[in-house]
Order: sequence, then C-alpha cells, then structure tokens
Amino acid sequence: MPFKARPLCLPNIETARDELLQAGASPACAADLVAGGHLVMKLSAVPSGAADLFLQLAGSHGIKVVAGQASSMFYGSREQFVCLANGVIGDGVWAAEGQRLMTTLARSAHPAREWRGKGCTIKLDRPRILGILNLTPDSFYDGGRFVDPIAAVVRAEEMVAEGVDVIDIGGESTRPGAPSVGSQEELDRVLPVIERLRSVLTVPISIDTNKSGVADAALRVGANYVNDISGLQFDADMASVVAAHQAGLVVMHTRGRPDRMQLDTSYDDLAGEVYGCLEAAVESAVEAGIPRSAIAVDPGIGFGKSVDGNLELQRRLPELLGLGCPVLLGTSRKSFIGKILDSAGPDDRLAGTLATVAVGVLRGAMLHRVHDVAAAREAAMVAFALS
Repeated sequence: MPFKARPLCLPNIETARDELLQAGASPACAADLVAGGHLVMKLSAVPSGAADLFLQLAGSHGIKVVAGQASSMFYGSREQFVCLANGVIGDGVWAAEGQRLMTTLARSAHPAREWRGKGCTIKLDRPRILGILNLTPDSFYDGGRFVDPIAAVVRAEEMVAEGVDVIDIGGESTRPGAPSVGSQEELDRVLPVIERLRSVLTVPISIDTNKSGVADAALRVGANYVNDISGLQFDADMASVVAAHQAGLVVMHTRGRPDRMQLDTSYDDLAGEVYGCLEAAVESAVEAGIPRSAIAVDPGIGFGKSVDGNLELQRRLPELLGLGCPVLLGTSRKSFIGKILDSAGPDDRLAGTLATVAVGVLRGAMLHRVHDVAAAREAAMVAFALS
C-alpha cells in the first residue's frame, strides 16, 4: 500500500502535541514543530520494512523526522521537501511515492484557481459567495421565508444585486435533528424555482441535495453545481449523475444523517478523519469522471462536530488545500457561533459569521456559503486584500 502524505497546519503547541501523541511519538518536540515557519507533513501507511529507509532519505535532505508507531512527522523547508520528492521520483522503488509527495506539495503551495460547473467556470481570483436560498419550512434560520416560489425568486434577485456568485438552492433542511424529505417533495420545492431563475438570471445555480434523482432533475432544468452534504456517502449514483452532466460538485464531511449526526461528536483525530474522508470522496468523484477542477471540498462545520471541533477545523483549513480543490466554508449563523457569543440566537449571529468568513479567507477558503450576501462579500474582500 502506498503511503499517505498530508500537510499539517499546527496553529499552537497544544495542537502539535496532540498530533504527536496520535502518531505514537514523543510530544517533546512540539514547540519545534510550531516554531520557525516549518512545512510539516504527516506520513502514514508507509509500507512495512520501508519506513526506516524513507526516514534516512528524508534526513539526507535536511528534513527532520519524528517517527511514531502509527505515523511520522516530517518538517523542514518547502525547498527541502521538493528536493526529497525529486530525489525519490528518480528511484524505481520510491517513484510513485515521490510523485505523490510532489503533487501534495504543489497543491498546497498553489491552490486551485477555478471551479468548473455545467456550462460555467468560476474564477477564484477573489473570494466567491454562495448565497443560501432555502425553500424549506424548517431550516434553522430562514425556514418558511421562501417556500413561496415568487418570494424565492425575489430573494434570488436581491442576492444577485448584492453580488452573489452562486445561488445555492435547497429543498430539504439539514439542520441538526432534521427529518429527511422524500425525493418528490424535494423536487416539488426546487424545480419550479430553478426553472424560473434560469429564465431570468445568468448567475450559476447550485442544488443542495444528497439525492441523485433530485440532482439529475435540477441539472436538467438549469443547475450548474451539486452541493452534496454527504460527500457521496448517501447515494451511490450521485457521482455518475454529476459526471454525466459535466457539472460541478461540492463534497462535504459529515458523520451520519442530519437526524443523528450530533449524537456523537467525539473523534480520535478530527482533522485527520475529515481530510481522509474528503480525500476518498474526491478520489471517488475523479474515478467517476468528474475532473478535480470541478470539485470543491467542505469540512462540514456543524455536521457531527462539537463547538471545539468546529473551531479546530477552521484553524486548520490550510490542510485541505493539499487535496487540490477549492475549499468551501459554511459557517453562516450556525449554533457554534451562538455558543461562543453566550447563546446568541440565529438573528444575532451576523457579526460572528463575518468573523469566520474573514478568517476563512485568510486561511485559504475561497468559497463561502452564507445567508447574508452583501455583508459577507465585503468582509471577504477586505480579508482578501489583507492576505
């Protein structure tokens, strides 16, 4: 089995200590991992009997290694890692591993600069805003406001005036505890609105669904992207449907369906599990015929995570750049913001949302899914100018 390599973002010594302990290594060098602006890579699943040799190869290029029982941490300059990767690419034994390492390094250093959809391409030369349009009676913030198609179209036109880049339309609430909705009911909610919007607007449309039948129908009447909260887990046909339409895709991490996802929010390695699940989803999508340039990844803030887990994932967003896909961040008015702000309700979470958008931009997220388009766009653009 080829080894797995992923970049680590270690914002503080505590995070570094946790990573070292998870790897089965001594936490004594945690401060050294955080200091000095090192590039840190985590390697796991190194073939049995080959680990020592690879550690020696890394050391010969000046890369420091902390070997653990489960995985190892490699840290040094980007130039040192490039030299290592180039060196092992020329070695028949390590050629594939070297190429994989080089690819991960390149993706981290040069994030995706476009997101392709059906009949469109969104340039990521600045942060882009996905405006939420929930056609549901029970969404946690705007449930019931846009169930009438006329009201939904009016809101979409308002978002366009506010500078939205994609309108993300959903016909099923995915708030914690929400019951599932049948495909026909979901279709009855979304299709009339998509058809109407497509006749009057040119802005790209995303369909927020985890059902391939709903995705197929929405793409037929004018949607350009599919936003699948399940990361291709709930419907085995989703990837093939998206590929057949040459549409764009968002794969998100979640643990279980919305009605049960918050029952267990404990993880042995949250950042590692999210990265691994998204990596597997991207690989499945690519195997189905969806180009990587059409795939965005979403860590799933609020989906099967605790408050601390949501904060950890946002601190470590730069790790996801190693997947070679745009990173989408969806924090808008979510409950973890209310808990930070002493139980502020959804109506009182705008300022907190804008803080997460700004920090997300600084950490590499170029796609932001929000309720408040104009305010989020301004926060994102200022943060981008400061990055």
